[in-house]
Amino acid sequence: MKLIKLSLAVMLAMATASFGADSLEDAFKDGKFKGQFKFVYTNGSDSNAVALANDPAEGANTGSIAVDMRYLTGDYYGFKLGLGFEAAHDLEFHNEDGGSEDDTRNTVSAAHLHEAFLQYSFLKSNIKVGRQTIKLPMTLTSSAFALEDSFDAAVLTINEIPS
Repeated sequence: MKLIKLSLAVMLAMATASFGADSLEDAFKDGKFKGQFKFVYTNGSDSNAVALANDPAEGANTGSIAVDMRYLTGDYYGFKLGLGFEAAHDLEFHNEDGGSEDDTRNTVSAAHLHEAFLQYSFLKSNIKVGRQTIKLPMTLTSSAFALEDSFDAAVLTINEIPS
């Protein structure tokens, strides 16, 4: 029984080591960079005069521009490092049209490191630990705003079970 466990552990270690870069330097060279620019415009409706009198944000127009840059290293013995930076700038449309905007996700001027995680892949599964973007209906995340939501989390994805 011990021989079977040892053989399985050796096979798993060899399978993990046989993929990816030979050195940490190669893992960084084999990394992938991606980025995007976004322009977000929100047009408030002023068709309801009563709502406009009670809530000045009802008739506000807002706009923001944003940049998102991400880097993911190549595989190094099953490990990958991910880093992501995003920045946004409010164009202050709401100041020009007389309205006000109370949702700071629409009128944000900020920059931050929104992803910094370590990922380990094994067999058909992986675990990712650190600050990361998670898109699930339960987290109520949205790409409609200039900056995306990020979370400090440990996420285990298991794909061993056939569908």
